[in-house]
Amino acid sequence: MIEEIKKWIMKKFKLDTEYELYKVVEKGVFFTVLIGTGFILQSLYFHNIYLGLFGYGIIGLSLLYAIGWWAVEKERKDTWKGEKTIEMRESNRRSKAWEKAHPILNFFQDCHYKIDRKKDIPEDIYHNIKYFIQRGKRGYSRRDVGGFYCYLTDIMIGGLKELQGMAHGFPGGIANSHTIDIDGESKGTKEWKKIIGKIIWTFEAIKKVENHEWVLVEDENKRREYIKYVRRLNKQPKDRMFDDLPLHKWHLMTKKEMKRYHEGWELLKTYFTSFWD
Repeated sequence: MIEEIKKWIMKKFKLDTEYELYKVVEKGVFFTVLIGTGFILQSLYFHNIYLGLFGYGIIGLSLLYAIGWWAVEKERKDTWKGEKTIEMRESNRRSKAWEKAHPILNFFQDCHYKIDRKKDIPEDIYHNIKYFIQRGKRGYSRRDVGGFYCYLTDIMIGGLKELQGMAHGFPGGIANSHTIDIDGESKGTKEWKKIIGKIIWTFEAIKKVENHEWVLVEDENKRREYIKYVRRLNKQPKDRMFDDLPLHKWHLMTKKEMKRYHEGWELLKTYFTSFWD
């Protein structure tokens, strides 16, 4: 019986996956709860005028949400036109054309998205608290594992900078002399801080690559291909996909920067067990 109901709903709303079905049910339940809350508060109207006004507000929000939901579905059908796949730039162009042609529906659509984001706040708060506790107990959370190297990159940059600032000693073999200079630091300590700085630079380079600021040259023999690739990235077409965003320039890492990058990794392998003070 349940499977038959699911199939009927998916056919009625032209849904392809059970995830889409879940989103429809979620929105329907949210709309129903809003309307029900509004009417319950309305029933208390004669006892408290403010509750009555609040009830009217909730009913109004629920109607905005429902109309906006319908507008979202209408835009999806109008822009996709039954196609299963569509190039992103073309999708963006069609969406903008639809918004200009239907300004009122676009207003309701914006209202829907704003309400949709607000209703996720309790769940976001729950997850933020949950992941905060996980990070405090074991040093990382389930969310961090989703982009683990990004998380570790930030940890390494922050931790190494702090170690660099507080370092008093240095690993054996860095310097032959413990002579103290005018600043009160030994030559070995100064050299050790330079080494830490080189490792930090490598992790900062990784962060720039992840943030789409730099492009890493994985094979120097193919540098010409990388140069052409970056030129294509930096060439801004007239019909840019997101023309409301600022222009973005990619930087191709030079041979000198790649040398520093690999040097940092080698130093990390050599001195990893020396990261203490």
